[in-house]
Amino acid sequence: MTKAELQDVMNEDLKNFLKDLLDQVARDMADGSFEDASNRLSRVMVIFPGHEKTNRVMFEVSIKIAKPENLAANLFRLRLLGLATKSDFLAALGGFVKSDRISDAVAFCKSLLRKQPNDPLTRFYDAEMASVSMPIPDYLRALRVVLVLEPSLAIAAAQYAAELGLYDPKAWGMPEVNRWRTRAYVSAPEDRAVRFALAYEERRHSILDMESWRKFSLDYASLEGRNGPVSLPLPSWNGQVDRNQRLLVWGTDRDGVGDILLHARCLRSLLEVGQTGGVRVPQRLERLICRSFPDWEVFSEPRAVYAEYGYCIRLLDLSGHVAPDETVAYLRADSNLRDNLRGRYRRSSDKPLIGLSWRGGSGALDRMARTVPLTELARLFCDDKMIWVSLQHGSLEDDEVRLAQDGRLIIDEDIDPYGDIDLFAAQVAAMDAVISVNNTTANLAAGLGLPTLCILPKSTQWWWGVEGDRTPWYPNMRLFRQAVPGQWDDVVERIVAAVGAPKVSV
Repeated sequence: MTKAELQDVMNEDLKNFLKDLLDQVARDMADGSFEDASNRLSRVMVIFPGHEKTNRVMFEVSIKIAKPENLAANLFRLRLLGLATKSDFLAALGGFVKSDRISDAVAFCKSLLRKQPNDPLTRFYDAEMASVSMPIPDYLRALRVVLVLEPSLAIAAAQYAAELGLYDPKAWGMPEVNRWRTRAYVSAPEDRAVRFALAYEERRHSILDMESWRKFSLDYASLEGRNGPVSLPLPSWNGQVDRNQRLLVWGTDRDGVGDILLHARCLRSLLEVGQTGGVRVPQRLERLICRSFPDWEVFSEPRAVYAEYGYCIRLLDLSGHVAPDETVAYLRADSNLRDNLRGRYRRSSDKPLIGLSWRGGSGALDRMARTVPLTELARLFCDDKMIWVSLQHGSLEDDEVRLAQDGRLIIDEDIDPYGDIDLFAAQVAAMDAVISVNNTTANLAAGLGLPTLCILPKSTQWWWGVEGDRTPWYPNMRLFRQAVPGQWDDVVERIVAAVGAPKVSV
């Protein structure tokens, strides 16, 4: 029955009935009674299976209930009616990912694939969910299937080019990779997410190339809908030193703490070329940054007037204009706090203190990629010539607590890395060396000048590059790169060998 025929059959009473029911469903949703709303809609959809608004509302209700099979069925019904969009799919999947329900996100994709096995978008995100633990050749094959089904799916082409570059860094810039990069651009020239992804990979393969960073910065601003590096009534700084104008460097609350600490070393480079000004940072970083950069005016609260500044730039954009300063220890912890903590942990022993952090990441997929289970690192504790101290933020899991209870790992519950970065910096500075995954701890330790062993997943932020065990950001840091996503055995072997040396080797 067509929509027009259905409208002819429905009399005024039925229309009023549907209106009343949808009003009641809206009240149920406002009260959080999503199961009641779903039950009401299910009864009506038996009679009117093709009613557009009812199907749309049912899909919205199923997002709230968030049961993978049910949500996949309702999205599939929308697609059969020609009502589903890419945004609907991303809204459904994003609900699981944002709430850290990765297994449910995978189940949702699998359920939808059973109903429509040749849908390229579903196949793409199904591969994305699995990529954290999937060998790169397998991931490349999955992406090729997607691109066979939909050659113009730009985000898949961009991701394929990126993975080729990770699998073989020497292939970046070669014809095969360039072909896929070009396809992504041509397929979606106005897609900001695609432009951002491609610029990000360009940046990853040319860490200190300022031109690629400026391109990435512009695409990042475009992705966020910003007109310039900072949403302030000041001209954006173009990299030209102006000794008559002060520069405002802006660190936002959305920037990661580790990202801010890493890019802050560029502040010294600005002073060396004669550019002065002020730095805005999140409040919890204010004391540390103020102590570390006494020649800069440091503040945390946004101001109503910025008349004393001539230009502004986002802190994370500085490396597009100046190279990182080569000073090893450019961050300064509170020396009194540091010495007190060092004495507390050593307890009259002369054994070296080794700090350890094994979890990182701001989202569920990111955490899965970066985290090394502490049970895999437990071999380190067999070395009784060292004192091991947890520098891990967040609550500990059962296995981690047991390691602390048997005396092999010191956990200082008086320190909150989230709430008091300055105290945490003193704790890190009390160490003789630090082993950490890619997180705030690694950046803080290296910035304080400590020998730092940094554990990286196969795919990581652009500033770590794609190969090698050194980084231009930290001369005192050694990188331990994962060879296969999800597998840490080889990395742990190399860490154990480095720590087993007479002195922790960087």
